[in-house]
Amino acid sequence: IEIIFKNLNEKMKDLTKFLNIASLKNFIKNNNNSLSIATKNLNFFLKNQLKQKKLEVVNFNIRLENLSVKKVLKRGFAIIKDIKSKNILKYKNLKTNQLIDVEFYNGSIVAKTIKSHE
Repeated sequence: IEIIFKNLNEKMKDLTKFLNIASLKNFIKNNNNSLSIATKNLNFFLKNQLKQKKLEVVNFNIRLENLSVKKVLKRGFAIIKDIKSKNILKYKNLKTNQLIDVEFYNGSIVAKTIKSHE
């Protein structure tokens, strides 16, 4: 029984030390410092993530712009359509003496085929 009381007495002393106001203030101060450091680290991480995502959005916009019809036409491509404004995707779909609309980046013309694949 004496040993049990001795252990309980030691635990009470430890608890009393922990509950001491100065110890509590120190405990709170240490945790506030840890919280402050964690907050700074989180802010730094989030700012870097935001910068990276903004850069990704800018890069996606540039890629999308490069795929726009006007940009593709400006690189030398043309859109060929028949009289009904239906896109002609294969030369095999053209007939001799057929009127076609050829769209370039700076305008369009009407043209007539001379010879088809026939």
